[in-house]
Order: sequence, then C-alpha cells, then structure tokens
Amino acid sequence: TELMADPGAECTDTDDAYIEVLNLGEETVDLEGLVLTLGEHDGTVEARVLLAPGDRAVLVRTQPSPCYGFDGDAELTVPLPQEGGDLAISRPDGTLLDAVDFTGWTITPGYALQTDDLGPDANDDESAWCMASTPLESDFGTPGSAGSCI
Repeated sequence: TELMADPGAECTDTDDAYIEVLNLGEETVDLEGLVLTLGEHDGTVEARVLLAPGDRAVLVRTQPSPCYGFDGDAELTVPLPQEGGDLAISRPDGTLLDAVDFTGWTITPGYALQTDDLGPDANDDESAWCMASTPLESDFGTPGSAGSCI
C-alpha cells in the first residue's frame, strides 16, 4: 500500500527505503518467513510480525530509519531500485501473495507511492498509485497508516 523507493536528497537512499503492507484477510497472519523478491534479489522477513486484519506493517532497510527516525516492524533485506522493478511477496512454500511491477513508473525523489485501490491485482497499474502528500521529515509519506495523496 506504500512504497518509498527513492528517499529525498536529505536522506540515504538505500537506508531509508521502505515498503508498507496491509493485511486484507480475515485472520491474523505472521509475516515471519515471507519471501520478498525484487528482480533477482530474494529476502526473507526474519522477525515475528503478527498482522491483524486491516493492520499495516512497515518493512525498512535500516532499523531505525536514519532519516525518518522510526522503527519498522521488520527489516527489508532486498534493495528498492529507484528505477522500479518487479516486487513480489510469497509464502515460504512459493505461493504468491501479491506482486507489483513498478518498472518504468514515475518515481519522484522524496515522495512515497501509495495506493488505496485494494484487492487482487488492483495495485498492478501505475494509475492506481499516487504520490504521498503528508510530510515525513524532509519527504512525504505515511508509513504505518493510511495515506493521503497529491
């Protein structure tokens, strides 16, 4: 539901990138063991993160985020390239939970991409995403809560 792939000039790009996920299911899920794949890179959520229905979790590159100053729910062990890419979240057995290919999308430095267009395959099109309008230190984003868009 939110993706900060290119933090602004006052932040450290690779260390301040983050992804927010939302549990759309009807049961609490544990994110531990989930596999995030971005292009040729795989990473596993190594922390127990219980996510109740309707709750959000934030996966960060560095704990705490050096620029934004918040702790995420778990560390993100794959890089988020500024030029986009094919991002997938799967169960350890390989079952795909969600994916979005943001290759070639417009990514403005310092603005998180957010979507409220939820449901299977709803987030696959760039038109379902917008730039965050809520201030986050020197940038814009709402990690861990619902977004507001420009």
